[in-house]
Amino acid sequence: MVDAPDDTGPHTGALLDGRYRLEERIGEGATATVYRATDTQLHRTVAIKLLRGALDEAGLVQRARSETTLLASLNHHALVTLFDARITDGGVSYLTMEYVEG
Repeated sequence: MVDAPDDTGPHTGALLDGRYRLEERIGEGATATVYRATDTQLHRTVAIKLLRGALDEAGLVQRARSETTLLASLNHHALVTLFDARITDGGVSYLTMEYVEG
C-alpha cells in the first residue's frame, strides 16, 4: 500500500531524517499515525509513530518530551522498546519503537 503524498507530512515510501524508510501504514489514531519502517542504518524493522501536525500549542512539546522520557525509562516484557525519538515544535515529531507484528 502506498499513501498518496499530501502536505501534512511524510508518507509511505518517504525517508524520514535520512534514516527511516516508511514502508506501510499500520495504525492511526487521533494524535498519530504508525508505520512499519526500515531503519536503513541498522537494517531492522521498526515502528514509527508520527505525531500529527506541529506541536505548537502551549505545553504540547513539553508534554510530548515528558511522555517520551517516561517511555524510555520503562523496561518490561509487555512493552515495546523505544529506540529513538524526535520531538520538536517545528517540523516532524516521531517515536521509533520496536516493531511487533500483529
